[in-house]
Amino acid sequence: MAPLFRGDPTPVVYAEQLSTRGHGYPMWDPCPCTETVDDPLVFDVTIGDVGYLKEGAFKRLFNVCQPADALINRYGVYDSFEPLEFSARLADRKKNFFDPGFIMSKSLKSMQVGLEAGGGIQVAGGKAAYTFENQSDQGAMLIISHHAHKESVTPNKRFTSFMLENFDRWRGYASQLGLGKETEIIFVRGFIKTKQWTNITWSDRSMSHGIHVEAEGGNLAAAGPPDVKEKDLKDDQCIFLNYYKLRTRPFWFSKLEAHAGYDTLPDQDRDPDAEDRGMEVVHGDQEHRRMYDDPVDIVLDYIFRHSDAEVAIACDGDLQDLLGDDWPEDIREYLNNQLPRIDVDENKTGTLSLEESIMRRHARVEAAIEQAAADAEAAAAEAAAAQAEEDAIAQAVAATAGGAQEGGAGPAEPAHGGDPGEGGGDGAAPGDAGDNPDMLGRDVGTSNTGPKVIPDNLRGAIISLGKDETAARSIDWPHNLLYDTRADAGAVCCLAMNRAGTLVAAGFEDNIVRIWAIGANVITQRLIAHTDMVWGVAFSPTQNKLVSGSGDKSVIIWDLGTGQPIHTIAHGGDVWSVAYAPDGKTVASGAVDGIVRIWDVETGSLVRQLEGHESVIMYIAYSPSGHRLLTAADSIGRLWNPVSGEMVGTIGGTNGIMWSMAFSEGGDRILTGSEDHTGRVWDSENGEELVTLHEHTGPVWAVAWSPDGQKVATGSFDKTIVVSSSYSGERHLLLRDRPAVVNALSWSRDEDFLASGAADGSVKLYDGRSGEFIAEMLGHKDKIKSLIFTPDGNDVVSSSDDGTIRVWNTTDILRLVD
Repeated sequence: MAPLFRGDPTPVVYAEQLSTRGHGYPMWDPCPCTETVDDPLVFDVTIGDVGYLKEGAFKRLFNVCQPADALINRYGVYDSFEPLEFSARLADRKKNFFDPGFIMSKSLKSMQVGLEAGGGIQVAGGKAAYTFENQSDQGAMLIISHHAHKESVTPNKRFTSFMLENFDRWRGYASQLGLGKETEIIFVRGFIKTKQWTNITWSDRSMSHGIHVEAEGGNLAAAGPPDVKEKDLKDDQCIFLNYYKLRTRPFWFSKLEAHAGYDTLPDQDRDPDAEDRGMEVVHGDQEHRRMYDDPVDIVLDYIFRHSDAEVAIACDGDLQDLLGDDWPEDIREYLNNQLPRIDVDENKTGTLSLEESIMRRHARVEAAIEQAAADAEAAAAEAAAAQAEEDAIAQAVAATAGGAQEGGAGPAEPAHGGDPGEGGGDGAAPGDAGDNPDMLGRDVGTSNTGPKVIPDNLRGAIISLGKDETAARSIDWPHNLLYDTRADAGAVCCLAMNRAGTLVAAGFEDNIVRIWAIGANVITQRLIAHTDMVWGVAFSPTQNKLVSGSGDKSVIIWDLGTGQPIHTIAHGGDVWSVAYAPDGKTVASGAVDGIVRIWDVETGSLVRQLEGHESVIMYIAYSPSGHRLLTAADSIGRLWNPVSGEMVGTIGGTNGIMWSMAFSEGGDRILTGSEDHTGRVWDSENGEELVTLHEHTGPVWAVAWSPDGQKVATGSFDKTIVVSSSYSGERHLLLRDRPAVVNALSWSRDEDFLASGAADGSVKLYDGRSGEFIAEMLGHKDKIKSLIFTPDGNDVVSSSDDGTIRVWNTTDILRLVD
């Protein structure tokens, strides 16, 4: 193999010294390049570029994420060109990823020695003189005077499949341009860019030019961008490149098998000199070693040595996932010792396992959560011990004072008497914060400690990928299981999410409202006051409050800052539904007595009573603007002006029981699903029927609006989902992949996803526009009751009669979709 660069070794030394910082390929020449000398158009590096590296600079051939006729592809593309389409959710953007300052090789240590008026290195607007201690005969540093931002696509199956499918065409196109086989083609998946930079490297082979930096031994080489006025600077200087490489098996590599599990990584305690798990490692001919081992090349070599793959694809993100921020000096040795799993497909293409990568990410998150919980518990125990010591001292002082006054009477009784293990024995009056930790509702970080009571049959989950169920690939799937490890709470009766998408609240059969932080997998509060099942919960859209309704005939408005009830209101019948007004000033509740009551949040007083229904109020909701209130019982829905209390219209009445209903995003229309197999669209101003959907052969149990209001989805007992025009009723899509009775539907706010929940406990994910089946998530053991997407669409939350709430990460799933 030829060296990575010919001629000047400076870019090679620079790359070698900084690549183990884990940010991607270090670019000696970060400047955007024109395609030809006379070309006035400049395009900086962007995701989807295909090209090669030359003397520390990236040279583009074409961009596969842009159309063939895009200006960036003005010099042509390869035959049979089709652009790569991928979900924007896979793109991660981080502003201010680097602050102004230094990025140095591990051989360097720096010390600021003073400020200079005229010389030194300019950082963040000022100039400072630094001395660097070099612990090696080579070193490198990058100096940036502005923030740097990062944009990259998470490693995923679609990128590797696209590269495999088109690589021969890319190679053929490069050959037509006169580029030989020694030119390695790379596929850009990301970058880090800034406005201004200075690169410095030194070794016993390099020359000294430009900037002066004190260093022990060696000569210096330095580079910087062209002189540009401050006002003309752009974030187009690519200082690190994130990329894929593909290679076919070299003839000298032996074939080995070595697949370790994600839970063995990283194993910092393993002896690096130990035998390589009983396998003989045969190294390739040393003459084929490059003068610089690109870390991605090391991964490719590892795949060939430890699998029977004939083609290997790897990217720098594979190593970032494995190694984090602390990269070892010898990456090859690390891989051979740790043996990360390799996946080889039916085409003999090998990659580091994406499934294991996802599991590692979840394992790291769970470890951080458990550590935070342990730290919180330790801090609480320490605080409690300190408080106990203070109380003991105070009690001893009081006893001594009492003995002096009354002739040596015994120790004083506890303030409230009783055994410490009984009510009131902790020294607090009933109803105070100390009366019962659960009454306060505070339980930060403790749900993951202590004995686990999650039944074995509720643990774990799998996802199934592939439209053809018989050929589908099933994967053990990490996800957040929200379950109270302190009690058997019974079925989830209701579910709500706060407006920010950071909390979910659920009412349970055991009379408790539990609140979880999404992503943290911990219960933040248990709200205990109801004496019967909690049938309805809703977060305030404007304040840190929540309303709950229960079979104990009460409505409670909670202060989530203290976990205590603000108002406990007697409704007069079992409360089955509650809703917060959009302005947060009132709440509405519906009960078995058929009466709807509106309450003032601040005072808890009755504002208005709405009568007209003759049976239990199963559904209640305000329109997004708050100028309409929809209530439903059996087959009749009523529209109210919540301010005046006037009933302005009715819906249904002859269509059988209405099982589901929802306001459109604009609030001007209502969608319902009924026992008579129809979905219907109604005018929310007066209840006029606008569209009737005759698409099902069974009751319609679930409905959902597309975010733009143009489409509606209906799910039925007939095991199908139909997407139709909300205006004409024309059918757009019929979804019947993995058929099951549909109980719940939800569209993500950006329309990327449509999710369905089924009677068999499965959750299915579809493309929200095309209807293409993406995945089926299997974990719940009973029917799905609710589905809610977080506002960003990155998670979908499901609740079930099995007593669990599960959070499914959609981005993780997309990483595995071909």
